Amino acid sequence: MYVELEMLDNMPINCNKKSLYPHDGVFLLKRIDGTMSVASVERGMGDGDYCCSFVETIIGQKPAIASENVMDAREVNRRLDEISKQYYEKAEQRNKELQSEFDLRKANLEHDYEMKKLQLEQEKPKRFGQGEWISGKTLSDIIKTLVEKEDVRTKS
Repeated sequence: MYVELEMLDNMPINCNKKSLYPHDGVFLLKRIDGTMSVASVERGMGDGDYCCSFVETIIGQKPAIASENVMDAREVNRRLDEISKQYYEKAEQRNKELQSEFDLRKANLEHDYEMKKLQLEQEKPKRFGQGEWISGKTLSDIIKTLVEKEDVRTKS
């Protein structure tokens, strides 16, 4: 593609003044500092000193952002999808770990509760239907204890 443009040489940095352009149109601007640009100029009807419409494209200027750091919308969406997928996978895995840890602790607590309950039942004296308490010893142990107490009393 070949484009022929009117060239304006030695243009200042701020080139939005009507007096710098001979007429409306598209110009190739060569600035004092050596940079070049293409400007579309409409000088307008007003009495003001500045152009009504001034659009400029810089030629040969270094990019402001390194191209390896620029992502288009598809790349951003893909990266966000990957990050959110990883996040949800990690959250699901952590949830499973916490649930298994909870189940294990619950089982341990239930076991400890049942063991303490059994231990307390064995230590607690028994109550019969007539309302008397029995210590859990056999009748022969009770008689033997009572006889020994009687023997000790009679000997003294």
